Amino acid sequence: MPEPSALDRARQPSSDAFAVALAQTNNWNVENLARSGATIPAGLLGPQVFSTDLSAPAQLATAKRAVGLKAIFVSVGANDVDQDALVQLCAASTSCDSAASTAYVQSGLHQFSQPYLQLLGQLGSVPGHPQVVINQYHDPFAWTETGRPRSSKRSSSNAWPT
Repeated sequence: MPEPSALDRARQPSSDAFAVALAQTNNWNVENLARSGATIPAGLLGPQVFSTDLSAPAQLATAKRAVGLKAIFVSVGANDVDQDALVQLCAASTSCDSAASTAYVQSGLHQFSQPYLQLLGQLGSVPGHPQVVINQYHDPFAWTETGRPRSSKRSSSNAWPT
């Protein structure tokens, strides 16, 4: 196998991404565009900047150029609303039922709604009108096989069988 590019190393493709599971389970030919830490504005609809000299193109723009696209699977939400912070805060607290936690959740959902609507509009304009499945695939307490916590920012798994 060739050495991974700087972009491949920066985007941190995950071996447990939904696209990988689909490919293994169904013998599908999938393209995994998932990138660790991606959000709708910075990753799905726009470029995701990793450093001053390294960025990845918008995942949906890449998907729109695919030939023979049959379906698109999109996992969104956790990075957009910073779900990890809330879940980890609640896990360490005696109660998650407070005015502060409610306000935090409402603020995150409010910030999520406009980019999500933009994403839905863009998904509707994909050439060939493939099936679109939107799910939430996230584990805020992910651990590696060595017992070390994984990065809290999960991949936005965008895959399609061809």
